[in-house]
Amino acid sequence: MPIVHFINNKSQTSGGMRNVLAYVSKAEKTEVEDKKYVTALNCSADTAYEEFNATKNLYHKNGGRLYYHLVQSFPSGYEIAPGLAHEIAVEFASGAFSKYECVVATHIDREHIHSHIVFNSVSFEDGKKYHSDKQSVEQLMCKKFLWVQTTVKRLIQNEIYTGVLVNHKTVTSKIYKTKSVISEEERYRHEDFLPAIIDKETWKQAQILLEARQKSGARASEDKVIHRYSGMIKCAECGASLIAKKRSLNGVPYVEYSCNSYNRYGKQHCTPHRIHESQIDKLVIEELTQWREKIIAESDKYDRIVREWVRNRPIYEQKIKQYNDKILILKNQIEEIIMERIADREHAEVYNNMISKREEQIADLEKKISDCKIYDKISRERHAQLKSTAEMLDEILDKVELSDAQLRTLVRRIIVHQNEDKSLDVRLEFNGDFEDSVSVYVESETA
Repeated sequence: MPIVHFINNKSQTSGGMRNVLAYVSKAEKTEVEDKKYVTALNCSADTAYEEFNATKNLYHKNGGRLYYHLVQSFPSGYEIAPGLAHEIAVEFASGAFSKYECVVATHIDREHIHSHIVFNSVSFEDGKKYHSDKQSVEQLMCKKFLWVQTTVKRLIQNEIYTGVLVNHKTVTSKIYKTKSVISEEERYRHEDFLPAIIDKETWKQAQILLEARQKSGARASEDKVIHRYSGMIKCAECGASLIAKKRSLNGVPYVEYSCNSYNRYGKQHCTPHRIHESQIDKLVIEELTQWREKIIAESDKYDRIVREWVRNRPIYEQKIKQYNDKILILKNQIEEIIMERIADREHAEVYNNMISKREEQIADLEKKISDCKIYDKISRERHAQLKSTAEMLDEILDKVELSDAQLRTLVRRIIVHQNEDKSLDVRLEFNGDFEDSVSVYVESETA
């Protein structure tokens, strides 16, 4: 589903407006097989700049904001035909900006198909300037297509959409006029309070991705993509990020990462640390494969523990009965000691020590009983957890390519160290309870 957002064009000048219209309508970005995805509404695409200015001159409104610029895009990995993307953008623009000259251009020169919408700030019908805002434009899109950027973000940030109602998040003091945030442990959670529209596993993955995106600070300029390892891969020597650049070898394109300090300040400051994106992908898949084997072995261990517990269940039940009998004996002894302490107050301290020792023995026996009772439960839960993780890895490894969402859910950070012989030590830091792993990549001559 489409996502729309405003582009903050700071150059609100006549020249800036001309440049934006020229850029969005470039033939190399909008044409394919004699088909050009540029549509002009209430004007002509070739003379849009002149018609924008003519309307402003007619109503004497040549100052302030001269034009608006929006981009309609689609989520990463969402496949859509150029014609359909352009049709959706034209339909949206014709409904939202029917009183304004408007140019809609769909760019198809990149993997992510997106549409630019540029419209005049002055209406050709009544001369009124457009004074709407981002929220109202997104509401218009929402009425037609539902999924806009703010709607999706709100859904994946609010736990209520997983069916969980959380109360007592904050406390407001009317006297001191303060608002305090309550810790998560003290909040009231109501599981399955209402039907869920997002499964909990997807919601948890979304929180990991949002947190990772915020920490990494990965960003891209207008019309650029955020590469899959942007913000995640760091130089071990200087701590700078490795930045991605598109390269080509014998006509075959690839993405290469290199140290930002080296690119900016030269070899006196740091070394290149060059590595291809495909090589990092290979290292990640190899580590996930090893993980899967370890997880299956660990799962089998807990499965054996559960089977052993079932087989020896009568023994555990007998132990629990023996522990309870001992506790009853100790409690009776404590009652007798208390009665003797009342009769012999001069030696009360001695009796208190005797009582404390028996209370410690009771606490130790109660812990043993608890361990016996929950041993089976903990083992089963751990076995189910490991089995679920193994199934998730199976699903990931069965696919041809690891998606960006899966990657950022699993991998927290990648550290690259360049040796004197130009080989690279790559350390992958994963999310969760897994240990860091180290792989070695020898730099190729073409890198």
